[in-house]
Amino acid sequence: MRDAVIQTHNLTKKYGSFTALENANMTVYQGDIYGLIGRNGAGKTTAMKILTGLTDQTSGDYEIFGKKSKEAAPIRNRVGCLIENPAFFENMTAYQNLRYYCYQKGIADIRKIDEVLSFVGLEEAKGKKFKTFSLGMKQRLGIAFAILDNPDLVVLDEPINGLDPIGIAELRDTFHMLSRERGMTLMISSHILSELYALANRFLIIDNGRVLKELSKEELDNECSRATVLHVSDVKGTAVLLEQNYGIRNFKVIDNTEIRVYDEHLERARINRSLVQNNIDVSAIYETGITLEEYFKKVIEEEGR
Repeated sequence: MRDAVIQTHNLTKKYGSFTALENANMTVYQGDIYGLIGRNGAGKTTAMKILTGLTDQTSGDYEIFGKKSKEAAPIRNRVGCLIENPAFFENMTAYQNLRYYCYQKGIADIRKIDEVLSFVGLEEAKGKKFKTFSLGMKQRLGIAFAILDNPDLVVLDEPINGLDPIGIAELRDTFHMLSRERGMTLMISSHILSELYALANRFLIIDNGRVLKELSKEELDNECSRATVLHVSDVKGTAVLLEQNYGIRNFKVIDNTEIRVYDEHLERARINRSLVQNNIDVSAIYETGITLEEYFKKVIEEEGR
């Protein structure tokens, strides 16, 4: 079992009579790319601000690297964040901006600047003034700022917001490299489910300040993927028949009565007949699966009811 980097316990934040976050529970494990999914104003930024120490919770508590919120100050240097972009100076270069933040963060080894600029693909732009940067370059400089002191956890609020498809793809590659090459745990928020799906391995769906669902990518795939569901009396026999008689290997055994076959061209009537002929009872056979956006709407609607 992987170690938990973040655990929250009924985390709540109120601003007067308005509840921005209500009894939120989540667990982020070491090595996760953890995606917070929600509409604008759903509570994603509020949760991130609490976890990074930018604001205090009203009630509830959280643990980060095993330290409770009141004891977390000494380990804050293990956390990098990009929430509501850092204030970069327009007339300073990328290098100069990061050198300023080295002083602010107490980082003595300024070689880190070239290292992080290279990592986010801005090594050739380090001498250019910030005001000349495109939106994608500004976002990448923000990420360079967040990883400047080589944190173990990086928290990024809507880092792909407003980017074109090429910019999104470039940042996606950067996030994967941070995870694979540097072993960082990432928490990333977005209201664009399809982009988070291409990046994260675990997800939290949040709406109106309430956590609706926490699930892995595998669980999300099970909920959304187009598949033919077979409820049978013998899953092992069914698996053998699918492979040997039909050459079908793209299937998953869900439990001791259910198999899901991920083949859009599956001849269901023919498979059903073969199973019966091989003394395997079929209690149900049907198609399932919805798009990611449909699933997101479904979860929100079910909670609303």
